[in-house]
Amino acid sequence: MTAAVSDLVATSALTTFANSTQSGGYLPGPGSVAPATVRRAVAHVDAHAAEPITLHDIAAAAGVGARALQLAFRTHLGVTPTAYLRRVRLENAHRELQAADPTGRATVAAIAARWGFVRPDRFARAYREAFGVAPSLSLRT
Repeated sequence: MTAAVSDLVATSALTTFANSTQSGGYLPGPGSVAPATVRRAVAHVDAHAAEPITLHDIAAAAGVGARALQLAFRTHLGVTPTAYLRRVRLENAHRELQAADPTGRATVAAIAARWGFVRPDRFARAYREAFGVAPSLSLRT
């Protein structure tokens, strides 16, 4: 009988008194990560994309574990943290290729390496998939 009364009191209190989890569109649960944590991770990636950062570096900057960060990115952004990092690096390389002087010393390999792509063939493939043209064409135009 006391368990039923306790449940009734708890249910009444939660129904009567609003709390932040009901109004913010975020319901915490096991393994859940707040959107603010994802924003911190995104800011870290955006600020450090040219550096050799890892999933664990991003998770540490966001204040969560690697697995929780992966789940949060999939939930809130629809991609993994490493896929997001790769996309940011590709976009930065794309901008740099477009802005580079093709008659100068700029090369596709150097720009790719500056953004963390150590294999020019893989960079070229990813670039072509993302932007529909070869990186060398972006450098020449």
